[in-house]
Order: sequence, then structure tokens, then C-alpha cells
Amino acid sequence: MNPLFHSQLEALFWFSSLFAMTVLLFYYLTTLRKNGTLQRSVQELERLMESTIEGIIIFDSEKRCIKSNSVARRMLGYHAEEMHGMNALAFICQRSREIVKSNIQVRIWNLTK
Repeated sequence: MNPLFHSQLEALFWFSSLFAMTVLLFYYLTTLRKNGTLQRSVQELERLMESTIEGIIIFDSEKRCIKSNSVARRMLGYHAEEMHGMNALAFICQRSREIVKSNIQVRIWNLTK
């Protein structure tokens, strides 16, 4: 168990929330790309990511890490180069992966309704 979390349930809740935010962010960026305002919004997003006290990791549609802020990297003990391309489930303990996979599928389904 990662010493950052007091229990497996706490870690599971944190990562499930993180995945939900990531899915919403991916949907938002896809919409911006269609509207032609993506470049400016990406710069604003990067400033926001680095100014927050929360750890943020962004995954692509294949669940690979494409961006993380310094807080997330410090919390998890990785450098940016190490995290880039890692599968999202690599951050989840083995026993909780099926639950997280299910939560991701439900959230994606809800976004596409």
C-alpha cells in the first residue's frame, strides 16, 4: 500500500475520482479541438495544472499518461519522462484494478449518452 493513503478504500476513491476528472477533461479537450480554440486552452490548462496544490494526471483514450503536474509526480515518486506513456492501471494496486476498470467504463458510458 502506498504510504500516502491510509487504506485501500481511500486510494481507490482517490484514483476513481482522478479517472472521472480525466475522462471529463478528455471530453472537454475534444470539444475545444472541434471549435478551433485548442491551442490557447491547452496553454491555460498547463498553467492551471502547475498552479494547483492537487496532483493531476491526464490520460488519453487508451489510458496512457500523456501529462502530469509536478504535484502528482512528487506524490507518486516519478519523473515526467517515467510517467509519460504509463498505463493508468499501473497506479492502482492489483486487487483494485477490476473495480477501477468498471468505474471507468460506467463513466465513459455516461458521457456518451
